[in-house]
Amino acid sequence: MTITGVLWLGWVKIPGHVEILPILEIMPTDLSYSTAIGSGLLMSALVLALATTLRGIARSWHRSHEIQLQIATARQRLQELRDTWQDSTHEAAPFQAQLHRWNGLRRFRVIHKTTECDSCVSFYLAPHDGLPVCGFHPGQFLTFSLRIPGRQQPVVRCYSLSDSPREGLYRCTIKRQEPPQHARQVPPGLASAYLCDEVDVGDLLDVQAPRGTFYLDTNECRYAPLVLIGAGIGITPILSMVNALVEQGMPQRVMLLIGFRNSREHPFKKHLEELGIRFPQLRTIVFYSQPLPEDELGVDFHVAGRIIPAALGPFTNDERTHFYMCGPGGLIDDLVEQLHGAKVPPDRVHTEMFGPSAPKRKRSATQVAVSSSATGATVQFVRSEKSVPWDPDCESLLELADHHNIAIPSGCRTGNCGTCRINVKSGQVTYSTESAVSHEPGTCLPCVAVPKGSIELDA
Repeated sequence: MTITGVLWLGWVKIPGHVEILPILEIMPTDLSYSTAIGSGLLMSALVLALATTLRGIARSWHRSHEIQLQIATARQRLQELRDTWQDSTHEAAPFQAQLHRWNGLRRFRVIHKTTECDSCVSFYLAPHDGLPVCGFHPGQFLTFSLRIPGRQQPVVRCYSLSDSPREGLYRCTIKRQEPPQHARQVPPGLASAYLCDEVDVGDLLDVQAPRGTFYLDTNECRYAPLVLIGAGIGITPILSMVNALVEQGMPQRVMLLIGFRNSREHPFKKHLEELGIRFPQLRTIVFYSQPLPEDELGVDFHVAGRIIPAALGPFTNDERTHFYMCGPGGLIDDLVEQLHGAKVPPDRVHTEMFGPSAPKRKRSATQVAVSSSATGATVQFVRSEKSVPWDPDCESLLELADHHNIAIPSGCRTGNCGTCRINVKSGQVTYSTESAVSHEPGTCLPCVAVPKGSIELDA
């Protein structure tokens, strides 16, 4: 009996290795063969295959060690490139925020409107012209010029962006300002009521480009511990910061303190709870000043009462910590005083207050000195044909104009929107606080300007 067969050279991949090893097999084509001869030939083939395989495995192990070293080197190089890219991204952020920036007003369409809680509504805005929008820093705001029926002049208001930068759209969350509880006959906030009640999906709004000096510097604070505080609608710029940190993987410890009346006025509640589960380094403390019977302590909120300065005490020990706070002026002043008493460096305390009815903030010694330096000066409002002495108790030329019933259109009243810009016919001004908008020579922003001497204004 004879054997008819083919000696077949095949290849097999050893799991975990990159090298393909050779192996020999006997592929019989005729099952009629001598058992003795067949067994001998088969044994020889198996011995040869085993020897070849062992040599291949040895080469594979040696080569695998080399490859592991190459992989480790490549991973290290990849991390270096990733760090370099992230650094360049942070350095380029201010430049990117200026791309596609526009001057003046631009029309945006409301593409989505949603209720966040009983009193807060979010508007998603896309450019009507379909062109790109500029970026912004988390914490900045948009300035709206609203054409409200029955009003001869546009009503200018500033509202914080409440989300991290998104391609092609902005989100602003607006609280409908209700009449005070002790004076229900007073009408609700003019602009907020118009937006929340009248403006709907498809409507067009005139908007200025994002601006504002209160924002999170994600480069400077990249790994620094953060304490973020938002009271009432002051949560909106704080939420923008939180969402921006989430997109970076939240590389640092973040303590979030937020305060509301109760659960009905608690926007983004579910969103923040989900973030707390995803990111253990984010801790949230919720304050309810007037909790409802159904609001459960430890579930819906953690502290019954308002945010108080003493709540900041545990977070002032780490000198690297930055504090970002937005809320009513009285609260912010108290919190800042607490931090200054704890010797927190001023450059690590960042604040913004909101609302036209916010209490008048305490002036710094520098602001008092600047205002007092103009004592004895005369301010002439040319168009109004009024000449009045400068009052050093006034914070700004706009406040002086208000006291004498001189109408100057204004919006934010903090130097951020540029609505009050007027011409200076003679004289000079100085600024009591930093302005977020530039202005041409021969003009001033009276909301943050005080005279350096006698002055004539085109108002």
